[in-house]
Amino acid sequence: MTRLMDEFKHFWYATNRPEFVFEDNIISKYAVVAHGGPDPSFDCPICQQCEFLSRVNQRDIFIKHSCQTASRCEDLCSKQCDDRWTNLHRNHFFSVGYDSALPVPKILFFLSKEESARLWQIFHARTCEYHMHNLRAQLAMVGEVTICNQLVEHDWGKYDFLFAMNTGNSLPVVERPPIPVVLYCHDLWGQGFQERLTHYQPEYIMTPYPTPWYERYDIPENTKLWFYPPLAGMFYTRPNLKGKDLDLLVVGTTTAGFYIPRREYKKQLESLTQKYEIEFSDSVGCMSHNTNGPVIQNDNGRVVRYMNKWSEYLGTARFVTFGPCIKPWASEFLLMKYGECVGSGAIPIIPTVKDLDRLGIQPMVHYIPLENVWNNNGQLCHYLDNYESYKYIAENGVAWYRKNADALIYPGFAAVAEELTSRRCA
Repeated sequence: MTRLMDEFKHFWYATNRPEFVFEDNIISKYAVVAHGGPDPSFDCPICQQCEFLSRVNQRDIFIKHSCQTASRCEDLCSKQCDDRWTNLHRNHFFSVGYDSALPVPKILFFLSKEESARLWQIFHARTCEYHMHNLRAQLAMVGEVTICNQLVEHDWGKYDFLFAMNTGNSLPVVERPPIPVVLYCHDLWGQGFQERLTHYQPEYIMTPYPTPWYERYDIPENTKLWFYPPLAGMFYTRPNLKGKDLDLLVVGTTTAGFYIPRREYKKQLESLTQKYEIEFSDSVGCMSHNTNGPVIQNDNGRVVRYMNKWSEYLGTARFVTFGPCIKPWASEFLLMKYGECVGSGAIPIIPTVKDLDRLGIQPMVHYIPLENVWNNNGQLCHYLDNYESYKYIAENGVAWYRKNADALIYPGFAAVAEELTSRRCA
């Protein structure tokens, strides 16, 4: 471990100081929350220091030198003054490790290499996958993390709680650990989810989709819910409330049979293209975790803007909309897309789902219900013709994310960890 990493981890986990001081450099705690700490993948202390300081200061502070990682470090440093790259290079891997001298919760994080290779890859890759960015940041805010790929033969007394993904059959069924368990529950495509919930009896489930999980599965009586919100505030570094080029932007793929209602909705909207400036985009958007490249790419003639650039792109329209899925309950799984639209600076016209209420996102306050315009182009034209009367909805959405997103993600998870740590130590 470098001196920078050693001193930083002591500052982060063993002091209450608001600023980290290293060789005359003063870094605020907020900058670390936003951009991360030193990158442990750099063995060269010069590279590690340059890349870290460039990131938290958002300017190029590279020092010319020769080592095996100097060229990679120089490239990263040069991009830190460009806010299009902000999300891609956040780094919260400093939490991975175990130091008994640091007075913070110790988390055992299970990721199976063999059966959940995609999750393993996504967690470790420095890509545009905002979901894992958020998770790494949450873990770093709470304590130190030991990552394992098996659930037996651990010294359980070293850890405060186990964190694992309920991936169904790819989560092994072994003897339940004698420490609290948190299961992250995402999509429901697969088998074995109920068996894992019943077997592990988790103290908490953590999910962005509470309603589908509670309606489709038998959640253990003593299991508590922690609502994992869709997007962190860092995603909205570029909301667009003023630069309007389109009247209506229609997003979301329509190719699979799952999205037949979207195709019907698209046909309804195509009849308005002679009167209004409407663009249809089925580009991937902020879920583009498989790219390590530029934040703007050409996808068969369409421009794809990744991460925070995607939010700016949505905001180039006065209104943004997407249709539902073929099964009403499945639309609940689109909550990430709800988050993209509500905070982008466009006025969202979107399906109403129950979990929006959990977030405090209200119809005609933060979005226009899709039901108002479904098979009703007359009402849709009313909205499109009266943007000035409804633009407060877009402003409310941006304000909501600025106020609530990070507060839900960081203190919420910290409270869960504190409770579980206290329970184990009682």
